[in-house]
Amino acid sequence: MRQKVGWALLAAFGCCFVACESRDIKGERTKPTPAAAGVSESAVKAIALARCEREQRCNNVGEGKKWKDSSQCNADISKDVRDDLNAEDCPGGVDQKELTECLSEIRNEDCGNPLDKLERVAACRESDICKATPKM
Repeated sequence: MRQKVGWALLAAFGCCFVACESRDIKGERTKPTPAAAGVSESAVKAIALARCEREQRCNNVGEGKKWKDSSQCNADISKDVRDDLNAEDCPGGVDQKELTECLSEIRNEDCGNPLDKLERVAACRESDICKATPKM
């Protein structure tokens, strides 16, 4: 009798383990590929450069301005963009066509419009820039 109970418990734990494991796999985010991480980082650099060029044009860079120089602008904006657009949130990498549209919109953004967050430019939203990844 003890042997049957032991086998029953073992089978029950095995079923629970398999069921939980299955649920975790389905709920798990797609892991970014190393290539996606590199693409995302190059996108971060391109967006930060475009944003800082805009900030320079809008007279927000220099002594007594929001950023003291272009290096500080680039460092601050790169950090913000990296937080918004990273390999974990964008596991399939960046769609180059969408990135080009994003960069164009940043460059054409009027100085009177606040551009403190990437989402303010519609073409730069994660949902637009990131490549779709197949669901598992």
